[in-house]
Amino acid sequence: MKNELRLDPGRPHAVLSFRLVQADPGVWDSETDDSLLYSITENICLEIFAAFFDAAVYIDFSRTQQYLILEASVPDVSVLHETCKKFISILKDTAKLSFEAYCGNFHEGPGGIRISYEEAFSLYRSGCSEENASVPVYDASSYNKEFIITSAVHEQILFLLRQADTKGLDTFFHSFFSRLEQSSCHIRQLMGIAFSFLNILREFLFENNRQNKDFPDLQEAFNHYQDCQTPEQMRDFLIRIYHKAALQSAANKDNTNTPLIVNVKKYVEEHYQDPDLQLKTIAAQFYVSPQHLSSLFSQENDTTLTAYIMDCRMKKAKELLLEQSPSIQHTASLCGFNDSGYFSKCFKKYYGISPKNFLMITEKSREIQ
Repeated sequence: MKNELRLDPGRPHAVLSFRLVQADPGVWDSETDDSLLYSITENICLEIFAAFFDAAVYIDFSRTQQYLILEASVPDVSVLHETCKKFISILKDTAKLSFEAYCGNFHEGPGGIRISYEEAFSLYRSGCSEENASVPVYDASSYNKEFIITSAVHEQILFLLRQADTKGLDTFFHSFFSRLEQSSCHIRQLMGIAFSFLNILREFLFENNRQNKDFPDLQEAFNHYQDCQTPEQMRDFLIRIYHKAALQSAANKDNTNTPLIVNVKKYVEEHYQDPDLQLKTIAAQFYVSPQHLSSLFSQENDTTLTAYIMDCRMKKAKELLLEQSPSIQHTASLCGFNDSGYFSKCFKKYYGISPKNFLMITEKSREIQ
């Protein structure tokens, strides 16, 4: 391979990515002239760049995408940039071909070609070139901190998963990746973002006592997420697996119960406002021992009755905060809490966000809408 490429792996290399935008239909026939078109493009490219660099290897990757690997003993990005502009100008003036180009930086060592290719590809993916006007060179400092997965984003995603809110997940991912698509985010940052989102999903599954064997799609996602090369592909990839995990988790909670447990659940849903609602009072209501009720409820629902009561209260609290927007203290009272401080602690433990911050996010969402 080294001999075929005629490159010294120990020297600095840069990769350029070229994209055919348009071939003048008055000059070129797309059905018959493809071979000649790319042959001329390659010959002009090598002739121009060979005058300024020690070695140049042209790679015809696809009908619209070509790459050029350059070797230079004394790398100069400004020379690279100007030569690239000259190449595009000549193609337009003499061959009536409109090309865009994206430049990676020079990097030394065996891995330098790959690093420069990733930089060029990151620019190509972002589509930030101005045709025939400028040739962007990847800015090594352009790691975009706006797309770091913060604790707030982490909490928001878990919140949507716990509610099996597929519409909310769609809205989040479309908004997040739409902004990402407009940036010049490096391809490695895109992969790091995807890896973080998959780890949040892993945390959610672990929270619901589900292992890899219970949801093999997650391991499959970890194996293949790097196949996605654009923000749009990554968005759709993540939405599919998040939807499946959220919906399966919600379905697993709807187990068939005995008549006693069905009635107990109904009773809890009707009396969640009662601060005295607890295991012993419910057992007395149905004339069974607390021990028997606790054991039976846990066997049939994979959770405790106490946890189920809290689940009902938290869901109602969210509903109240979303639809009626009462004060936090009033919401606590309506959901069976005598102490609003304790209610806030329970809400944050359940949803991963305090009721105060939840109200702030809700209000901001309404303002945007």
